[in-house]
Amino acid sequence: MIKLSTTLFLKNEGTTIYRCLDSCSGFTDEYVIGIDNSCTDNTQSEVNRFIQDNPTLEIITYNFDWNESFAFHRNEGMDKASGDWILVLDGHEYFPESWMNITEKKMVDRSSRPVRLRVS
Repeated sequence: MIKLSTTLFLKNEGTTIYRCLDSCSGFTDEYVIGIDNSCTDNTQSEVNRFIQDNPTLEIITYNFDWNESFAFHRNEGMDKASGDWILVLDGHEYFPESWMNITEKKMVDRSSRPVRLRVS
């Protein structure tokens, strides 16, 4: 079976992060979540709430100091991921339920060409 890691790096996403994480919990095998040390909202507590509500999910969290490089932080999260496939999301993005079947179908068929899906 193919393992999917979902990576995020967050700053002040407290109002949307729970929905984001929950929307891909049906097909994500591992979450890698980086949280900016300069957050001023409830991002950390919402991530912690998701972790408590989903004790069987594999979730790696770490904190970081922003260094003005989106690419650096994206790559840092990808380096910590162990999946065959890596999904990179922003904390305000989420998958509607109807997309789950499409995503799983593409992931299971290793011969599929890469697919780019627009997330909400």
